[in-house]
Amino acid sequence: MTVMISYINVIHVWMFEEVPTWAFSVVFLVLIYYIHTGGFRTITGIAF
Repeated sequence: MTVMISYINVIHVWMFEEVPTWAFSVVFLVLIYYIHTGGFRTITGIAF
């Protein structure tokens, strides 16, 4: 959880200051859920 919060704060401060932090959290959690449920095939599909 600490890693996720740190990652979101860095993206929020450096790139998108006007976007609320909760929006980044929702997008990040949906992405993690998608990768988790899809398995290795999803990870390779995103990477390539």
